[in-house]
Amino acid sequence: MLGTATSTTGRTKIIVVEDGTVVAYDYLQGLTGLDYAQEQLRIMCDLVNAYQFLLDRGGSWRGGFRDILLTAKDQRLRIGGLGSIDDNWNDSGWRMWEAFKRVNGNWRLVGSFESYKSLFSEAKNSLERWKEDAKDENAQVLLDNLWLWSPSSLFEQPTNSIPLVGQIGWMEGQEWHIIPLSVPFEVANAPAYSAIADRLCGAEWDAVEGTQLDGFTRWSVRGFPGDKINLRTWVRSTCTAQIEKFFFASALPLAEEFGLKVSSLWFVSRAGFQIDASV
Repeated sequence: MLGTATSTTGRTKIIVVEDGTVVAYDYLQGLTGLDYAQEQLRIMCDLVNAYQFLLDRGGSWRGGFRDILLTAKDQRLRIGGLGSIDDNWNDSGWRMWEAFKRVNGNWRLVGSFESYKSLFSEAKNSLERWKEDAKDENAQVLLDNLWLWSPSSLFEQPTNSIPLVGQIGWMEGQEWHIIPLSVPFEVANAPAYSAIADRLCGAEWDAVEGTQLDGFTRWSVRGFPGDKINLRTWVRSTCTAQIEKFFFASALPLAEEFGLKVSSLWFVSRAGFQIDASV
């Protein structure tokens, strides 16, 4: 460590020089399939330990996708030399998820530190159990965790109908074709809502901590002229476990019945939208 530098915004940056590091994102791009998933989960479990270390001391880390480094020799996690460390320990949960999706190139979700810690640990364990014993039970648990690497598919052009959660079908051009189903259970869970607020400080967005009051969130922000506050609300609905298992069990016969390749079938496992507002 060469030293520390505290900016006028109150952030403390640690300056570290270490030879022989590679960007985690670049390292993962050279892997495929379950090797990719296993290595990313290993890195994320190391990141959980790093965040826990900082959390126990009232700190947290945030950085861009090229700020998460590994040692070139044995691919061990190194953070702190890039990015920034501050005392916003309450933000550790979504920052950890943000780091995972930046390495993975996907979307951001809101949750607690403990929920993400459990999520990454269970996904890592499910992959290891399946590699040791590829029985159906272990395969199903692994399959349940593969949503972590499932990108969001956007319907940017008008379709002949709106894809709904729990539907199975296929795309032909911009046309969404639904396979009619009659099942004795619900296919979609009730919508879930979440909201966050961020304040632009210099070139970085800092999360604003909110207080829950009777189902609403109240944010208190010490604003200054020229400050920009961004509010974002998500509405998401997810499929039920019953329809998900039905799809996995029925994909092949459904594809054959409708004269399709099984790889062309789409299953709408989740859907939602977000609303952004700035003040």
